[in-house]
Amino acid sequence: MSELINTAFSGSNIAYTTLLLFVFLYWFTVIIGVFDTNSLDIDVDADVDVDVGVDVDADVDADVDADVDADADTDVSGGGAGWFLTTLSFFNIGKVPFMIVMSVAILSMWAISMMAHSYLGKGTTPYLGMGSTAFSLILFPVNFFVGMFIAKAATQPLRGAFKDEVNEFKGNEDVIGKICITSMTITDAMMGQADVKSERGALLTIRAKATKGNSFKSGDKALVVHYNEEQEIYLIEPFDH
Repeated sequence: MSELINTAFSGSNIAYTTLLLFVFLYWFTVIIGVFDTNSLDIDVDADVDVDVGVDVDADVDADVDADVDADADTDVSGGGAGWFLTTLSFFNIGKVPFMIVMSVAILSMWAISMMAHSYLGKGTTPYLGMGSTAFSLILFPVNFFVGMFIAKAATQPLRGAFKDEVNEFKGNEDVIGKICITSMTITDAMMGQADVKSERGALLTIRAKATKGNSFKSGDKALVVHYNEEQEIYLIEPFDH
């Protein structure tokens, strides 16, 4: 046990151990009721504002009378922050609570670092000709991406469960015809995010692009008119009622 503790707090592992202790502290506070699993959902600033999980009042009772045939073929390649949102979605962030994804990733990173310490050297013994701290810094990017892919695989079965927990929308077709509030700038060339509010008040954050010739600022009201299954993105158009 003492060897495990010494290894965990060695120079090459101290950063991962600190993150893991933070994870344990977070889940302890969840267990005792101080926080819930959505308490640390993040706000993303990437040249645009993306507010995740913000309550917005929206009139969700709307009649859909929109001809989307001409707009269904709109180019849905993400511009601006689109690549960043796509990356978050790929790793299930937004589909599964952020802290669940990161908890799995951090635990994986800690385990990989501990194994590297055990197999490639201990204490101040050089790792492949370099010091343990330098080796740890070089390993970090690889360790991070491996940890994120492990987290993606581990949380993949949870996506549907948390979707049903957060909102009453059972399928993409349930979102079409609903009113949404944009949380960032969205155009027909730049993807963004918007919030759809269910009848019971839960929020569903969707990835969206504007129909051809339209654009939206953060806080605008729009109508969801189409869903592109291949790109997993919704098309929205202005709603003035």
